[in-house]
Amino acid sequence: MHEFLRSQNLGGTAPLQESLPNEIMAKTAQPLTESDIFNIVIGTAGHIDHGKSALVRHLTGIDPDRLKEEQERGMTIDLGFAPLMLGDGRRVGIVDVPGHERFIKNMVAGVTGIDAVILVVAADDGVMPQTREHMDIMGLLGVTRGVVAITKSDIVDEELRELVIDDVRRYLEGTFLESSPVICTSTVTGGGFEEFQEALQLMLDDVPHRSVDGIFRMPIQRVFSAKGHGTVVTGIPISGRARVGDLLEIQPGEMGGRVRGIQAYHLPSESARAGHSSALNLSDVNYREVQRGQVVVAPDTFRPGSLIEARLQCLTSIRRPLKHLSLVRFHVGTAEEIGRVAILDKGSLAAGESGYVQIRLDNPIVVAPGDRFVIRLHSPMITIGGGEILGSSRWRLKSGKEYVLERLREKEKSVGEASMTLANLVKDAGSHGIARDELKRSSLLQAAEFASVSKAMMDDGEILELSKPVRYIHREGIERIQERILSVLREFHEEEPLRLGMPRGHLEKKTGVERQPVEMALAKLIESDRVATEGREGIRIKEYAVRLAPEQQKIVEKILEIYRETGFATPRPEGLSEKVGEPVEELLPLLRYLVESEDLVDLGGGVILASESIKEASRIALETIQLEGELTVVRFKGLLETTRKYIVPLLEHLDDLGVTVRDGNRRFAAAGINTPATRKEGGSGL
Repeated sequence: MHEFLRSQNLGGTAPLQESLPNEIMAKTAQPLTESDIFNIVIGTAGHIDHGKSALVRHLTGIDPDRLKEEQERGMTIDLGFAPLMLGDGRRVGIVDVPGHERFIKNMVAGVTGIDAVILVVAADDGVMPQTREHMDIMGLLGVTRGVVAITKSDIVDEELRELVIDDVRRYLEGTFLESSPVICTSTVTGGGFEEFQEALQLMLDDVPHRSVDGIFRMPIQRVFSAKGHGTVVTGIPISGRARVGDLLEIQPGEMGGRVRGIQAYHLPSESARAGHSSALNLSDVNYREVQRGQVVVAPDTFRPGSLIEARLQCLTSIRRPLKHLSLVRFHVGTAEEIGRVAILDKGSLAAGESGYVQIRLDNPIVVAPGDRFVIRLHSPMITIGGGEILGSSRWRLKSGKEYVLERLREKEKSVGEASMTLANLVKDAGSHGIARDELKRSSLLQAAEFASVSKAMMDDGEILELSKPVRYIHREGIERIQERILSVLREFHEEEPLRLGMPRGHLEKKTGVERQPVEMALAKLIESDRVATEGREGIRIKEYAVRLAPEQQKIVEKILEIYRETGFATPRPEGLSEKVGEPVEELLPLLRYLVESEDLVDLGGGVILASESIKEASRIALETIQLEGELTVVRFKGLLETTRKYIVPLLEHLDDLGVTVRDGNRRFAAAGINTPATRKEGGSGL
């Protein structure tokens, strides 16, 4: 494995060309195994010039201030990294952050992925503005454990030290560090460090280890080019694991490359995993096109988005309510983007209030449900709140809409719960459904877990599978389509009271849903006896029935009598109007009713026959074929004593029914049809 990185305290926010002397690392160095690394990362926090870097230097023997300007000015500007060797020989990473208010964005980027904090307060200063802001940010990012170091304790007397300790303890009341140890230290005399390291070890023993489950994702903290090795990116993986040879992507940007080498804490490592401060040497990636804020991910998994759904908690210290569509700086992972906050459940958010929001960013970023974020005003740059990412949107959400808020409540409940996550993704896809591969990618589940969870949900009927192409639709989606179908049918029955049922093709158009989900919803309605079929293509609500008025019933009986009597020379609607004595526009709905009820048969072109006439024609056709071997138009016209206008559509109808088959100008009995001579007694011949 190549020695491609001198140490993790090299590099910067701007790409640097690094030369790596061989003496930094012996080529025979054995790669670190996962058991060599305590997969927990600690961050520092505190006001400028309170001794954070000096504390890290004393603990690790490494100066985290790597930039020349930092060393000259004695002020941390960017992130510093150093490995701490624990008593049992394992390594844990420390991220040293700048304390100056001008570099808060670097501080936020540094604490991404940390599991615990060392809060540093100088004995000669006490709690200061950036002490408070750093603590606010740590709380917003979900940090729950830490220790407190009172630094520079050698330059104040005992009385002042006690006053500072009391000041710090009062400030920490109600925070996540309320019960944490507060220990006085001095990097000059070494005083207090034995007690501090014991407290640090106890705290680390209590911190849950990062799970390496999930898809690999590492926000980029630094990038540079190592001479002879190419692009190196560093950061703390949030989830998953990557190994040498893996293909990875950088998003946004869709750049891809293979992992040529991995280092963790100065040494080659067999993997980069959640909770390891890591450096990846990537092939085929131009370091000039990579910057802090981008994310290294497993291929075809995370996709950038610019509409972010979230639960936002405002700090109790903000002076004015946060207004709808306020311009903010949005910090998540190592990214900072400008955007506006759309407040979805109220007009504004006052100090201490929380609510559902959509962050509308100028540029897309990579996030996942459960990620923590911080927002600061665009100007002045004041931290005003933060919270938890719930998901990404494909469109702008409307404020004050209950259905929007209900979906966000469901997403909030589903964070970290695989089946609920899948359910929400399928629900969001609506009536069209979501392709299997897209669902798998969006779920951010590993293949085995996705297969297991999705199968269980299908077995339970929560999600249903559509084909061509294969995709999933949620049970609630089918239920909504069912309600839409019932609504369309009710409307149809009101507008067309003489229609027995609505044609299926019209139903699909009216619902505005494509055929497969409509057919699935319709099948379930029929199965549950809420909808019934009528004839070949008609659909009606189960309890619906055409109810003719007495006058309409008389007209219907008269129409049937006329069509039965006229046999194969029936009148057109215009002629029927004269015979019945009713206007054509009043007869047409009744004619359609008789056709749908199969008392009449519409052959097209204005030719309508009684169903009894169709049966008679079928009998005559088959008897003729039996006796003469075939049937022609001319012969059939003579047998029925009618004209070609009736015979041609009638024969085509018999073909459609499967009674006859056409061969040129002749017709024969269709296969499987018994002619009268061979028909069993009692058969209809149809």
